Amino acid sequence: ANFNFNYRYADTSGREINFDADYGLFRGTGRSYQPNFYYAKNGDLLSSITNRNYTPTDIDIFTAKLDAEQRLGKGKLGYGLKFSYVVTQNTFDFFTDDINGTPVKLLSRSNSFKYTENVNAAYINYNKQYKGFMVQLGVRAENTHAKGISKGYKQSTGNTLVTYDSTFNREYTDLFPSAAITFNKNPMNQFSLTYSRRIDRPAYQDLNPFEFKLDEYTFQKGNTLLTPQYTNSFGITHTYKYRLTTSLNYSHVKDIFAQLIDTAEKSKSFITKKNLAIQDVVSLNISYPFQWKWYSVFANLSANYSHYTADFGTGRKIDLDALAYNVFTQHTIKLGKGYTGEI
Repeated sequence: ANFNFNYRYADTSGREINFDADYGLFRGTGRSYQPNFYYAKNGDLLSSITNRNYTPTDIDIFTAKLDAEQRLGKGKLGYGLKFSYVVTQNTFDFFTDDINGTPVKLLSRSNSFKYTENVNAAYINYNKQYKGFMVQLGVRAENTHAKGISKGYKQSTGNTLVTYDSTFNREYTDLFPSAAITFNKNPMNQFSLTYSRRIDRPAYQDLNPFEFKLDEYTFQKGNTLLTPQYTNSFGITHTYKYRLTTSLNYSHVKDIFAQLIDTAEKSKSFITKKNLAIQDVVSLNISYPFQWKWYSVFANLSANYSHYTADFGTGRKIDLDALAYNVFTQHTIKLGKGYTGEI
């Protein structure tokens, strides 16, 4: 469920103010049933074990933002503030059946994870039309405070259970500039240059350090040391006669999230995520719509080259690249009497 309150003010001088307050909530109940059977070579059943999981999730999201625009020096000035607060509560209860088939909760495989995240942001943006070109400049500042608490029990010496509390606190402040210049002196032949920096935060579950059992030999766990990944992007776009559009973009991603599969206890494997790789991507996109009487077509060609580098330590390094392309065409034919065909 989502709730919103909005207020808007505008006058004839070009001043406009927008205010939004939002509240969103999510309630989920997850259950799983996982029987495991072990057989000898001749097919005889050696043993069996049945596991069950109960994993409810509660998420609450609060946001408030204020955006304003006004004319300034023959240009337009925009500025605003945003506040967001997220609380997510995850419970993971693990049960296994006893000899009578009754589910028994295993404390050593159960836990609770609470994550809170507060982001406070402010931005300012200005754009102005000059003779033959338009300029846009902006910057956004963000302060983030995140806290995760993972509680449960773990086995100690002598098969005894001891409580643990994997708590982490993280606070960081970032600046995200953006800029664009569009040369539009000749409307039939325009091109623009753009730059931006952005952030992608890790998913909440990827931060939970508890081990989620996928089967008897595989488990998944989060990483409390996982940090956001940052992307710097540059782009050039050319538009000819409002139809032929060509864009060339380059992006550099630092601390990209990488999913790793590693081994534990010799015969078991686990999945987790780490900030390992650096990604460089160059992409080209060309699109053109054409129409002649009863026939029209839209054609698009896109290609991208990706290069990944990562260092796992202990002499294990990755240096990979990949080239991909996609061709898309959509043809429309007018058949008359209101009918059209499309391929």
